[in-house]
Amino acid sequence: AAGEKLKEAGYVNVVVRDKDGNLVRGLTAKDFTITEDNKPQTIATFDHEELDIVTTTTTTGPALPSLKEELKAEAEKPKAATAAKPAETPVAPEPKPVVSVRDKRLMVLFFDLSSMQPEDVGRAAESARQYINEQLSPADTMAIVSLSTSINVDQDFTSSKEDLLAALNRLSPVEGSAFAEQIAGEDAPDTGAAYTPDDTEFTIFNTDRRLEALRALADTLADIEQKKSVIYFSSGMTQSGLDNQASLRLVIDHAVRANVSIYAADTRGLAAVVPGGDASQASAGGSGAFSGRGMAAARDRFSGSQDTLTTLAEDTGGKAFFDRNDFKEVFTQVVKDTTAYYLIGYSSTNPAQDGRYRRIRVRVNRPDVKLEYRSGYFAPRDFAHSGRDDRAQQMQEFLLMGLPPTDLPIHADAGYFLVGENRYYVPLWLVVPGSEVPFSTS
Repeated sequence: AAGEKLKEAGYVNVVVRDKDGNLVRGLTAKDFTITEDNKPQTIATFDHEELDIVTTTTTTGPALPSLKEELKAEAEKPKAATAAKPAETPVAPEPKPVVSVRDKRLMVLFFDLSSMQPEDVGRAAESARQYINEQLSPADTMAIVSLSTSINVDQDFTSSKEDLLAALNRLSPVEGSAFAEQIAGEDAPDTGAAYTPDDTEFTIFNTDRRLEALRALADTLADIEQKKSVIYFSSGMTQSGLDNQASLRLVIDHAVRANVSIYAADTRGLAAVVPGGDASQASAGGSGAFSGRGMAAARDRFSGSQDTLTTLAEDTGGKAFFDRNDFKEVFTQVVKDTTAYYLIGYSSTNPAQDGRYRRIRVRVNRPDVKLEYRSGYFAPRDFAHSGRDDRAQQMQEFLLMGLPPTDLPIHADAGYFLVGENRYYVPLWLVVPGSEVPFSTS
């Protein structure tokens, strides 16, 4: 019962600092008040994580779940749905218990190889090696994940330097780089020609696939109570208008509920948009190279590919890092945000599933302190409050579910009768057993 209560609670990580920037320790649940849209909430769980005092890698309590097994189970969900027999009454699976791993800094290094050039992979992997060799502490537990044609767990959670370095060495810059976006023409220069290939559909699919990988990763980490940090190495992520908004909002929602913060690092580093194009692409032609139209389009594409990373990071309590050739600052920020923090859990008193943004505010009954925490989250959105893109996303999820999205057993059948040439009458009926309907006695 305690595990189910924790699963239902929303978690807020709160870092408390004094006016000099030093961490404030020793606070209790009575020192905090939390509101959601200015309505007081009851604190259900409270814990204080202290990582800078850990001197041993020994962990007491439940072991960390296998990230590889969890991702494998997540990928097999659609297969389980199609294999179900219609005549069988599905039985709801037992809820998985929440795992509490105290005094551990949980980091996942996510290398998006589907967007990175060979030199980008090399820089990102080298920064990770440098942190592991020079700064890895007994409190650190890391996993390494990569995305190419599919999401792969290169190294499950471990504190072993040898295993982590071996996994990084297996990330080959040659084999790992994928030039999908360049092949599709996304970064092709504006030549001013009359015909330009339309790669919109490919960009939408490619972005959705990467967002889905982040969503699956967040869901696999949801059973761990403490804060999880995902360092997302990528060469930008381009959206096509509003087409990817539903997937982006879904990733943020799942990450916030799973207590996962995304730290996005643009591995292109300090880059300059060359007016005539650089050596990685064909030379520009037509009038666009002289009128400035090609330069403006390239600059807009570059900035747009960073906007999505900023949204992913800021809305999940992380931070985005741009224009850096050395990514040590990413690891420094993760350590700073997870050295000592308070973990507050509460169940929202607002049952509405309207998809609206709910603003969280945390206060401490001490003067001259500064609080760092996420500002809010999006509420669940039911079908009635969904837009066209959200409804399509929900319908797809329902079709892939192992259990039907209903609490009542429903029996359906249909028939057909020929009533004229090329005309049929198709009756459809649904039967709900009356014994299953919870009638009110009042």
